[in-house]
Amino acid sequence: MSDQPSLTAETAISVYTRHSPECAKKDDRYWKRCKCRKWLYIYEGGKAVRVTAKTRSWEKAEKVAQVERDRRDPAKRQEVQRIALRNGKNVTVADACDRWLASRKQGHKGTAIIYERAARRIKSWAADQGIENLADVDADRLDKWKGLWGEDAGQKYNQIGVTGQSQFLGFLKRFFRYVVRLGWLTQNPAQELPPIAKSRKRTQVLSPGQFQELLAAVSRYTAAKPGMIHGFAAEFRALFLLQRWSGMRIIDCLTLPRTALVGSTIRTTPIKTRNSPVPPQNRPA
Repeated sequence: MSDQPSLTAETAISVYTRHSPECAKKDDRYWKRCKCRKWLYIYEGGKAVRVTAKTRSWEKAEKVAQVERDRRDPAKRQEVQRIALRNGKNVTVADACDRWLASRKQGHKGTAIIYERAARRIKSWAADQGIENLADVDADRLDKWKGLWGEDAGQKYNQIGVTGQSQFLGFLKRFFRYVVRLGWLTQNPAQELPPIAKSRKRTQVLSPGQFQELLAAVSRYTAAKPGMIHGFAAEFRALFLLQRWSGMRIIDCLTLPRTALVGSTIRTTPIKTRNSPVPPQNRPA
């Protein structure tokens, strides 16, 4: 059994190991010396939850567990809050955003761009509101900010469509969870913001007649444009035809290498789902 202490008769927090199938100690969930993932078992208010400690080290997991115990211990809670308040006053919103981005080890450039865009929105809002330190951000201010989001918002950083609002709210909560985890704030001021339903609008597929109208309009469009676009009629038609017959996203079509065309088929892996190759697509006869 675990040697972790209980806080009260109703609350207990302990560390355990979620072993990989190959681990020699997979039958002992309290084995400390393997490199398998460590988790926390939290029993509180008659309910049990399990959360990842985000480490493979038992010692580091114990430190995470102790932080959770301290947050629930009335004798230590005030001290934890004082430390977090002091830290929050010493950390600016801009620095916290930069640290958040630096901590993200992105596997793909597209994902990094999404995080950078979210951090830029947070920085712009804070600067516009005259908010410098994290300690000055609270749920009331975030709720008022959320109410300003819209496609026709006055500030550029608030110009977000309905689906984009739902996505950005998720990143906002993720940012403040990171801040709380580092001890810069004691609570996540964005946690209780109600979710935003995504738009139900969906792009409709063009009919064969509409698609032919699109191809016919390409030359008229490029001829009316100055600069580089003026000579891109053939490239636009090729892009639309590739989308039409492959069913791929526009980003995958734009980045498709010539080597992906093998004989009469296309072989590639979509950018957003690296582990799911596109089935070979035959070209139209």
